[in-house]
Amino acid sequence: MKNMQQQVEGKLLDYIDGNLSDVETQKLEAMLLKDEALRSCLKELKMVDFYLKALKVEQPTLNFTDQVMKAVDAQPVSENISPWMGKLLLAGILTVSLLTSLLVSSGFFDGIATLPDLDNINYFNFSMPVINISGKLMINIIIFLNVALALLVLDRAVLKPFFKRRMAMR
Repeated sequence: MKNMQQQVEGKLLDYIDGNLSDVETQKLEAMLLKDEALRSCLKELKMVDFYLKALKVEQPTLNFTDQVMKAVDAQPVSENISPWMGKLLLAGILTVSLLTSLLVSSGFFDGIATLPDLDNINYFNFSMPVINISGKLMINIIIFLNVALALLVLDRAVLKPFFKRRMAMR
């Protein structure tokens, strides 16, 4: 069935292009008079043919091949952040970690011990459990995450380019 449909569409395309003999053209036109679906298909194919002929075919520039060949030999663009930006980011992360460590060691966050007491709010008919959160512990976790981020940035922005250049020098 699908093969027959492809053959009919092929005949219709040949009819549109004017590639059919006089006998084949007369047979196809007789079929078109009898079959509404075939006329609909011909109309769609004519619209597709019209739009395809209206499209402008893009031509590459004369030096297209030369540009492609130069780009093949070019060094690939690095996906990492630049070493200077990485060093600035690393310095910022370490500064924040150092300041936060100094604040923790001076006892600045010792006053933060619990969440607000939700029992005083009348939205709930039952007692909420009290969760004690140590501010010092929370800040220590944040410092740990900052140091881990600093090590990651150090690896990506400083050490990786350094060792890549060393390998390239060999």
